[in-house]
Amino acid sequence: NLRCLYCFYNGNIQSIPCLMNYDLLEKFISEYITLSGNKPLFIWHGGEPLLAGIKFFQTALNLQKKYSRQGQEVSNSIQTNATLINDDWIRIFKTNKFKVGVSLNGDEKSHNYFRLKANGDGSFNQVIEGIEKLRRSNTNHGVIQVLTKRTAKRTKENINFFTDILRLKG
Repeated sequence: NLRCLYCFYNGNIQSIPCLMNYDLLEKFISEYITLSGNKPLFIWHGGEPLLAGIKFFQTALNLQKKYSRQGQEVSNSIQTNATLINDDWIRIFKTNKFKVGVSLNGDEKSHNYFRLKANGDGSFNQVIEGIEKLRRSNTNHGVIQVLTKRTAKRTKENINFFTDILRLKG
């Protein structure tokens, strides 16, 4: 749903909806859990995984329960731009103990240079709103920054920004 300048999804491919079909999802989950040890970890990322929808994730979670063996602790982590986070997503994250990573490219100037909405506007304010929703709900979350030549030139500003965000956390 964003048009990040450095993303390999940026371009024509974004106009073609692409979602793993449920048969392949089931095959992958059953085989991965079978081959995994006691703590299988599913990491959902690439493009914007929340675009797959709640139904997709509920199906995936049900399949994880179906195929997990006694004693296995299946866990999930998701990397999101946080622009689609709402109460329904928060409920899924909390109920299923997801670790949520939010892609935030530093302060507003750094972030908005790379992480654009389809109309060309920056997405910083929407991402901060998503982070605030996660924070208010005590959902397990953190942030990552993509480091580029451009953001490296603003290291001091971005370190100060991230430090301020961590202080706000309380």
